[in-house]
Amino acid sequence: MDAASARCAACGHEAGRRPCPMCHESVAADAVKCPHCRSAIGTIPCPGCREPAPADATVCPRCHTALRAAPVVGSIRAPQKFISPSNPPKSPLLALLLSFVVFCLPIGHFYIGQAIKGLIWLGIVLITGGIGSIVAAVDVYLCAKKLERGDPIGEFEFFPS
Repeated sequence: MDAASARCAACGHEAGRRPCPMCHESVAADAVKCPHCRSAIGTIPCPGCREPAPADATVCPRCHTALRAAPVVGSIRAPQKFISPSNPPKSPLLALLLSFVVFCLPIGHFYIGQAIKGLIWLGIVLITGGIGSIVAAVDVYLCAKKLERGDPIGEFEFFPS
């Protein structure tokens, strides 16, 4: 067996070749574009929309699905949606003020894009007689601050640092 036909023990591909991340065909190790499916080699398939996404990204730029391993809930993988920073960024101060404008209801979460989480906070505020609105306001301020820094937040991320 000569060196040219040597195969990798881990993946079975010929030496100097690797699988395309999109179509899994064998391509040259230094290829930048797959000759079979024409996708860029530095990409990975998004689990949500199946479109190519940059390999170093944490969320898909098209559908905002997490590209890292999703947490396992029982035996079902639960991909988390992410909210990307907007341009211009959402104001943390406005998000905080919106949490107190309408009878201390957590409207700020709707402003930053966490609508379902806003409904959860609404239930908590109603159950606690309005006291929970202070905690909800701190949460929305921290989430908006993270978005303002340019970092994405999870759809259900609470009190980000």
